[in-house]
Amino acid sequence: MKKKVLYIALWAVVLIILMLSAIFGADTEDDKDWILALMIFAVPCGVMILDMFHFAYYDRYYTHGKFVFINFLIVFAVTYFAECAVVLAGFGLKNPQYKLLYTFALGGAAGAAVLNLFQTIPYKSIVKEKKK
Repeated sequence: MKKKVLYIALWAVVLIILMLSAIFGADTEDDKDWILALMIFAVPCGVMILDMFHFAYYDRYYTHGKFVFINFLIVFAVTYFAECAVVLAGFGLKNPQYKLLYTFALGGAAGAAVLNLFQTIPYKSIVKEKKK
């Protein structure tokens, strides 16, 4: 149990440091640049941090592969919808910038889901399954 908590806490700290350093280091001369900085850095890292609560349900999955696949889909879907919400809220409904919905939002969601594999695949070595 301590290994699980330590693993999740370590990843959370790494993602928070990465997210904060990337946002504060982003070049945001224009007002709309903050929206792109949020889309590129904050939303994917935030979703990956929130996804760590899903790790508590690891024991409910029959195989590690099923857990990794479902987790990949969850991170992809939640990140995509969050990215779309940032675009619509940031640019407004009068000027929604539809190109960002299928470029940056889709790319950010795919990137977050792929990067999340670095969290979920090694998780099997942390959690040792007990066979009854």
